[in-house]
Amino acid sequence: MIFLVSCSGDNLKKKIVSTWKVEIMQRNMGNTMKNMVVNQEMEFDFNEDGVAKITTHSGEKIKGKWVMLPEGNAFNIIANNEVKKFVIDSIKGQLLFITSGDVRFKLKKKTKSVD
Repeated sequence: MIFLVSCSGDNLKKKIVSTWKVEIMQRNMGNTMKNMVVNQEMEFDFNEDGVAKITTHSGEKIKGKWVMLPEGNAFNIIANNEVKKFVIDSIKGQLLFITSGDVRFKLKKKTKSVD
């Protein structure tokens, strides 16, 4: 049983490894979700080796690390002496839905351009 859980966590990690553009960001305002303005450059880049590169809402570029959590449906991003937990709501094809605190994100996998 433990082996199956660890394998499914590894598979999920492999699906997350990519660069994800933020399409929608919403804040939970009690009983409703309120859309937030999204910076067109905002993205999360998750590398196989655990490096996370984030372009924030304000355009700041942050480098840190990301670690899958034992429960398998969440990960932490550690950067700038801060730890943020993200729960994976779902991952469907090119779309990743995550929640951190009261903010929900819809991310779309970026395709690499061929030069």
